[in-house]
Formats: sequence, C-alpha cells, structure tokens
Amino acid sequence: MRFTVLGSNATYPTGGRPASGYLIESPLGAVVLDAGPGTASAALARIGIEQLQAIVISHVHADHCSDVAAMYFRLRYGPEGERRIPLIAPPGVYEHLEDFLTYTEGGDGFRQTFADHTVDDADEVSLLDAMWSFGRTDHPVPCVATRIEGPSVLAYTSDTGTGVDLRSVTGHADVLVAEATFQGDDKLGTQHLTARDAGRLATASQAARLILTHIRPDLDPAVSAVEAGETFGGPIGIATPGMTIDF
Repeated sequence: MRFTVLGSNATYPTGGRPASGYLIESPLGAVVLDAGPGTASAALARIGIEQLQAIVISHVHADHCSDVAAMYFRLRYGPEGERRIPLIAPPGVYEHLEDFLTYTEGGDGFRQTFADHTVDDADEVSLLDAMWSFGRTDHPVPCVATRIEGPSVLAYTSDTGTGVDLRSVTGHADVLVAEATFQGDDKLGTQHLTARDAGRLATASQAARLILTHIRPDLDPAVSAVEAGETFGGPIGIATPGMTIDF
C-alpha cells in the first residue's frame, strides 16, 4: 500500500501547500483520508476518479473536510456519470456536509453520491483489503484517529490533545503520522499537540517511525523536527505534499 501526502498545513492552505489530506492506494483502488482545502485537485492529479473507493473524514473542521465539496461535484457531474461511494466519518460529519451541499429543499443529490458510514471509537471497516480501525481523539468536536493495517501498520492521529490514550490506534505502528501544530510548550489553550507531544506519543506507542504533520504554516518545520527528537529517538520526517510512504 502507498500513503501520499496531499497536504499537511494546519488550519489553512498556502501556496503549493494544501491543508490536511492524504491518499491511500493499493492495486484495488484509492481512498482519500481527510480532504482539506486544496487536496481534491492534488488527489485527482494522481488518480482517476474511477479509482476512488471511499472518502474517510476524521472530523468536521473545514481544514480537514471542505474539499469533500469538490469531490462531490466531480463524482456527481463528471463525464463518467454519477457514482456513489462511502463517506466514512464520525457522528455529525455526514449531516453537516449534506446540509452544506444540498442546494434545493428536499434535494437528494448528496445521498445519491455518498453513502453514510458513521464510525466512532473502536469501530473497524475493511477498505482496499486492509483493516481500518478508529479511536476518538481529544478534540472539541467528534474526531477519530485512524489505524490502517496492511502489510505493515500506518497510524494517523488527525487532530488531538493529550487528554486521551491513543495507543489502541497508534501502538506499534510502523509509521505514525502525528499532528504537531505547535512548537515549544504553548498550545494556546487548544486541543492539539506540540512537536514534543508528538514525540512522546511516538515513544509511548513504540512507533518505528514518526512523521510530523499539521504544523502551523508560520512555523519552521525543521524546528518541529528538532523538538520531536527531544522526546522520540527514532527516525522523524516532515509531511510535505507529494511525500510517499509504502507500507
């Protein structure tokens, strides 16, 4: 299986750097994992729309889901004809996006395009012949971290603070993709991780490799890598658009 970073900015996109979104590919097709602004075009530059088997959204914040709109229009009005795929997300996400993308009273276009598949803590689904499992994170809205068990294990924290134990999702991951929104020790009161927090999670999870993502666009990622290295002794990388990892 292949993991590709479509975008990794926290909060908002910048030139050439979309917000959060990732592409998971196998010989059976592809799944988009989060769809922040700028990620739909990045995904469709890599795959044909007919390869897309599902969209998995970690939570309803716009920097992780707003490009579901672009995927909706491409699936519904593209020249290949209409397709319907699962939209896999925690409680409330499907309804929010349906309200946003249904333009006429009683319109059913969204439900013709996306099948509602709600997941929550400890739920599992099979996608691309891999087992995907989910765990609630520490965030102001329902949000799930994702574990993908293919030939090896990749785990993605999405957005989270330190108030929950994520090791049921992140434990013994070959690759841990962890948010690292902040540097230093000042999290501005939000439910996010610092780079040092991400390193601590990787150490507690006994992860083989740590990839830092969701770094604030105004911060130097090299500093984040140094700080994560203070709390994790394994290899550390920075998620950048176009990065690929086979797992």
